Amino acid sequence: MPKLRVLFLVGLIAGVTFGGVALRAEPARDDQTRATFLLLLTKYVTWPDNAFSSPSAPIVVAVVGNPRLAATLESLATDQKVAGRGFDIRAVPDASATSGAHLVFVDESQSGALASASPLRITEDPQKLASTDIAIRLEGDRVAFAVNRKDVSRRGLKLSSKLLKLASSFE
Repeated sequence: MPKLRVLFLVGLIAGVTFGGVALRAEPARDDQTRATFLLLLTKYVTWPDNAFSSPSAPIVVAVVGNPRLAATLESLATDQKVAGRGFDIRAVPDASATSGAHLVFVDESQSGALASASPLRITEDPQKLASTDIAIRLEGDRVAFAVNRKDVSRRGLKLSSKLLKLASSFE
């Protein structure tokens, strides 16, 4: 990937997540905004030592019930690395197919599937925050998110304090 494109992508990711780059909230851009947030989020997560089979094993991201988002993630993740790890993006029909994933995303219509998922669980349904780790909501050109800190900690995941400072409440 050309260096300029990488720098643009990194800037876009940081801006969408932390600064609110002026993206239009068109449906075609929504998946790109979600995908960008998910990829950047992996930089701020520490999984338990036994979560990966080797130091270079990829970060497996499972997207439940939304193949279009999975395709967008795949496109953005090409040649990207976090802590020396690439990405393995999987479009899966339900939570039973998320075995081996490090991050699972389900949209509002599938959020009930999260109860059985064991990796970092993310949904767009703020009503499901009690049974997941992170709930996100698109707010125009930004991504707002809330974190279930107790559940994240109980399952051995660690989120960066920088990320936690940016979390909000949907109340």
